[in-house]
Amino acid sequence: MVAWNPSASPPYAKLIRNPYFHLVPPSNALALPTMYSVSLSIPSTVSLGQTLTGTVMGTPAGSTTAIPTPNAVVNIELLYPNGSIISRYQLMTNSSGQFTFTVPSSLSPGSYLLSVSAYSNTSILINPVTYTLVVLPSITTTTSTTTSTTTTTSTTTTTSVSTVVSSASNIGYIAVIVVLIIIIIALAVLLFRRR
Repeated sequence: MVAWNPSASPPYAKLIRNPYFHLVPPSNALALPTMYSVSLSIPSTVSLGQTLTGTVMGTPAGSTTAIPTPNAVVNIELLYPNGSIISRYQLMTNSSGQFTFTVPSSLSPGSYLLSVSAYSNTSILINPVTYTLVVLPSITTTTSTTTSTTTTTSTTTTTSVSTVVSSASNIGYIAVIVVLIIIIIALAVLLFRRR
């Protein structure tokens, strides 16, 4: 290091190669610092489980042009309105510099804060952005279906008819039977005698 100025804006250090030191520094050690800006599309109200999409843009030091930044680390903190942390998430941007965040389904309806920041190995300049997240209760849709079924039932009815026979009729039947038996015996005796 041949120069160092911590009070400059931005602070800087000037390094030169030591001819007796043959280790090649990693490429990101000499990269220009980058300032990241995060934009997250949040509607006025969100529902549980809803996915939000954001983009990380990087502006290298000395430039005024911001470009989408792939492979940037995105830190998200979900906070109560008083600032206490509910949960933290760490995401990566895709090749287009975009990331997605899903509203946790375990949240209760209400208002929350969402603090989002991005960084990479080539930068320690962090600029967090805070959003208000208004979570609505989940809406349950109930669909009622009515099915009409016609059932035909076949019923068999058995009717028992009981016949009550008086004792006088019983005696008459017995007398008829006895008379028939006597006639049969008489006929048998007559036939037997004729032989």
